[in-house]
Amino acid sequence: MQLKIKGIMSYPHLFTPRSVQPGDDPKYSVTILLRKDDPQVAQIQAIIAQEKANAWPTGFPPNGKVFLRDCTETQPGNAAVANWVEVRCGAPADNKPAVVDANIQPVMDPGAVVAGEIAWVSLNTFTYNMAVSKGVGAGLNGVMLTKELGEFGCLDNRPTAEQMFADVAGGHAPAPAAAPSTPPPPAPNFMTPPPPPAVPQFTMTAAANGVTREAYHAAGWTDDMLIANGLLIKQ
Repeated sequence: MQLKIKGIMSYPHLFTPRSVQPGDDPKYSVTILLRKDDPQVAQIQAIIAQEKANAWPTGFPPNGKVFLRDCTETQPGNAAVANWVEVRCGAPADNKPAVVDANIQPVMDPGAVVAGEIAWVSLNTFTYNMAVSKGVGAGLNGVMLTKELGEFGCLDNRPTAEQMFADVAGGHAPAPAAAPSTPPPPAPNFMTPPPPPAVPQFTMTAAANGVTREAYHAAGWTDDMLIANGLLIKQ
């Protein structure tokens, strides 16, 4: 079925296909965040129910997957997304999705796509029934950018231009730093070297489905990205 939704983009890979796990076929992909009370969610749920009924009239497999997920499952412990769901969609490496601006003009610059931006996304739903994997998926056809940030702001952890340069806009020198309100600490006792810094410990969550941190790193993920998506805990 054909479907068009509007939501917040997360982890858009629209210009270069990427593999989530080593050995997987590279794909173009994007995740769309929607509030649970968004009317589009009910529409998506109805389409998924119809796809299930058509492909599995005797009942959906217990281990079947769907492209609509509750963020409390995909990002456990992240209270900011407790009232959100995510729509995951992708396209094979030989079928690049269209990326256009609000005037339906092609967007050629990957830097113009910002995680956290609101976008229209065209999808087609389908079912798959393989021995090791069954479910209802969503194919990515195209994306129309709106240049409007969603309520989470920029999701790639990069500061905005205003944050970086507001203090020097117009050629003004930055304001001098305020003097510290407390005196500096006493000089260390060089006779007793300080203890080495604690080495952070990383633990993959159940949402990673058994994929190791190293495997995600090999696929281009950073620790910050893993933590933001509820896949990794830093201690």
